[in-house]
Amino acid sequence: MAHNVAVSTSRLKVGFIGAGGVTVQHLPALKRLGRTSLVGVVSRSLERARAVTSEWGGTPYTSTDRMLDEQRPDVAFICLPPYVTGRACELLVDRRLPFLTEKPLSADAVTSDDIARAVRRRRLVTAVGYNWRGLDFLPAIRAAFAERPPGLLVARWLGDTPGAPWWRRVEQSGGQVVEQATHQFDLARLLLGEAEVISAQSARHERPEYPDADVDDVSVALLRFERGAIGSFAST
Repeated sequence: MAHNVAVSTSRLKVGFIGAGGVTVQHLPALKRLGRTSLVGVVSRSLERARAVTSEWGGTPYTSTDRMLDEQRPDVAFICLPPYVTGRACELLVDRRLPFLTEKPLSADAVTSDDIARAVRRRRLVTAVGYNWRGLDFLPAIRAAFAERPPGLLVARWLGDTPGAPWWRRVEQSGGQVVEQATHQFDLARLLLGEAEVISAQSARHERPEYPDADVDDVSVALLRFERGAIGSFAST
C-alpha cells in the first residue's frame, strides 16, 4: 500500500553554542548540504561569535537563553569543552530542542548519565559527534566481520598534547581517554558490541612544559566484547 509523504523544502534554522574550531568545521559541511540556515552563534566572547557570523551569517550572542528565545532555532549544535557541555545539553533537553553535541557529553560520568536519562524521558532526537561512525568504508568492514568475526582488536591513540589549556585538566576534559580515545572505544562498540573492562591502568608523568597538567598521559585497557573478541587499547 502506497503512502504519500510530505517532504518539507524549508531550511532548518540552526543555532550554534560555541564558536571555536569545531564550529567552523561543521559550518562548511552544513553549507554543502544546503538544508540549513544559521540563525545564531553563542560564545562567551562576543568578538568570537561575531567572527563566525560575519562569515557564515546569523546573529552573535553571549547568552544561550537569549539566542534561543529570539531566534527560536529548529535544532542546535553544542561545540563546547566537556566541562561546560553538560549544562548546555540540559538546557536544550529542558526546552525539548533537538541537538547534536560534540563528544564527550561531560567531563564526568554522572552528568553524562543524567543527560542520557533525560533525553530518553523526553524522547528527544539527539546525536553525539562521533564522526568515525560516518566513515564510508564501515559497511564493508561490518560485512566482513559478519562473515568472519574477529577474535582480537588492537587500538592505539598516540598523539601530541592538544594546545587548549582546559584539555590538560581532569575536571575540565575528563582526561585523554574521555576526550580523545573515546572515538576508538565508540567505534569498537559499534563494530563488536558492548564490552566489559577486564583490567585497566593509567599513569601521569611530570612534564615541565605543562606544569599545570594533571591528566594521566598514558593508559592501557583490556576489554572483552559480548561477541567474543578481546580488545587491547593503549593511549598516550
